[in-house]
Amino acid sequence: MAHNRETIIYPNAYTILRKQLRAALAVPVYVAREPNPRPEEFIMLTPSGGEELSPAHAARACIVDAWADDEHKAYTLAEKARAHLKTIAGVYDGTTVYGCRPLGGIVWMPDTDADVPRFRQNFTITLRGEAA
Repeated sequence: MAHNRETIIYPNAYTILRKQLRAALAVPVYVAREPNPRPEEFIMLTPSGGEELSPAHAARACIVDAWADDEHKAYTLAEKARAHLKTIAGVYDGTTVYGCRPLGGIVWMPDTDADVPRFRQNFTITLRGEAA
């Protein structure tokens, strides 16, 4: 039996977040994989799920880690990332983004194996899909 609904494809939300953070913060921003070697300061975005909100709207979740060589720099970078992520709304490379919002606060999450300061926070970005 055929269905009558359109197939909706969602753009890569993490590419949008990466591009906006790189422009705003002038630090390297990576998606899903830590760089090797690690820069002194950087942000890593890790996709962490999401949900479909309607046939044409979706939310994508993301872990945002801010790394630096000392706690103060790492926390400051996390706060700057937070401030910029909360402003993301509009059309980006043809994709309508309704907003980007934090889920909770900034959490101290040091990398104990590498002894490197890191702060973590979670965000969700809501965007519109396009008919395939």
